[in-house]
Amino acid sequence: MVRIGVISDTHGHFSRASQALNKWGKIDLLLHAGDGKHDALALGRLANCPVWAVAGNTDGVIEPQEEIVEVGKYRILLIHGYQFPPSNREELLADLAIRRQTQVVIYGHTHKPYNNYHKGIIVFNPGSPVKPRNSSPSCGLIEIDGERIITNHLEIS
Repeated sequence: MVRIGVISDTHGHFSRASQALNKWGKIDLLLHAGDGKHDALALGRLANCPVWAVAGNTDGVIEPQEEIVEVGKYRILLIHGYQFPPSNREELLADLAIRRQTQVVIYGHTHKPYNNYHKGIIVFNPGSPVKPRNSSPSCGLIEIDGERIITNHLEIS
């Protein structure tokens, strides 16, 4: 089984973001969906695992805007998501994932946990551990076990 820690919108609050490590336990990979790209590298060092991170609109860098991460038979699109209008963001992200030939899209920006299917694509937002909107502080955990992919939100207290 592959365990993937998913986090976004940490905004430089590393001490709060690092609480996600306790929730995840041992992870094999860390994905950060922007607005705290430097936090991602520090978290990856603590978790002793590879890190993939994209730039968010407050990161002060422009690259990379998106990444495709291959885990087993799954291709995961990682993007911050600020480029898409709120009214149909999830649908547009699913369309992009289809064009990129991925089965999962992970995004941030809204600071709100989201986990649903659109057009057969898993669309997942871990929320924010430091500045949640309309929810508790959160992160995400994805478990891939052969043919199954399980996406969950974890509350950070």
